[in-house]
Amino acid sequence: MGAKLIHSGFSAYATFDGEQISCTSFSIQTNTNILESQSGYGGSLNISAESADNNVGLFGPFLHDTTNVSGSISFETTFSQLSVIKAWISDRNKSKTIVFYLGSNEGGNNILTFSKCFWESITISTQSDSLVTIDLSIWAWQQEWLEIDGNLKLGGLSPKTSIGSPVGGIDSSDKLVPYWCTKIVGLPNGDIIGWSVTLSQTLVKKMYCGGKTKDDTAPLPGNVFVGALQAEFNADLIIAYTPISFKDTFMIGSTSDSIEVKYGSGSEASNTLLKLQKCAMTGLNPTLDDVHGANSVSLSYKSYLITS
Repeated sequence: MGAKLIHSGFSAYATFDGEQISCTSFSIQTNTNILESQSGYGGSLNISAESADNNVGLFGPFLHDTTNVSGSISFETTFSQLSVIKAWISDRNKSKTIVFYLGSNEGGNNILTFSKCFWESITISTQSDSLVTIDLSIWAWQQEWLEIDGNLKLGGLSPKTSIGSPVGGIDSSDKLVPYWCTKIVGLPNGDIIGWSVTLSQTLVKKMYCGGKTKDDTAPLPGNVFVGALQAEFNADLIIAYTPISFKDTFMIGSTSDSIEVKYGSGSEASNTLLKLQKCAMTGLNPTLDDVHGANSVSLSYKSYLITS
């Protein structure tokens, strides 16, 4: 059993670690398992109205097990939010509280709090003529709905009419990050026109006997364990090469000592977001255009050692 809430538009906001996030979209999925008896005891299905002897027992009785709450958030990141995400990647076994604010300034609003929230996957990406975006998949220990009236209030903050605009003296940490404020170090020579990095980890929830709540309902997980971390990197490059030099430079299965994702304002992207080491190439998609001289290649890597 489950319910799904999908929301998009500027009336959706979220906050965590003091950061106010304008969601481009988010989705919340609430599921619960049902504990069913396999004995066939309970209700019946009358398959023959003429004879009660033909009734078939149904599964039952049943109980609702622990509710599972998960969701996804997409947003265009600021420099300060990118720093928060970087820290959460490093402390990947730490939980956070994420608060969603739904509604508009014209009526009542709903607040949804995700308590003890862990991330399951984080994708950071950008491309030419775009902002840096973050897609965050999360799992929450529990959720709580609150209803408020009046204007939208975000933990004492008011929604900004122009988030990330360089006009009006907004601090650089509040600026949205454009593609030209990112840099990739460690790939073959070429001009990068787009990149993405995806980190994923498995969350293992353990339920313990004897942990019922006061109203005799299913308990919350006794512990949550963070499993192995995986990292994938993708990049699109415009590069000058001949078929011979391409063969020497790009080979499927080839390795790279490290691929460093950097960001920052000013002339140099001096902040390291992630350093992917022990990288193995897993995908290669070249496009040779000898007539126009604009050759492109898409590369995919897996990393087996990550630092930040």
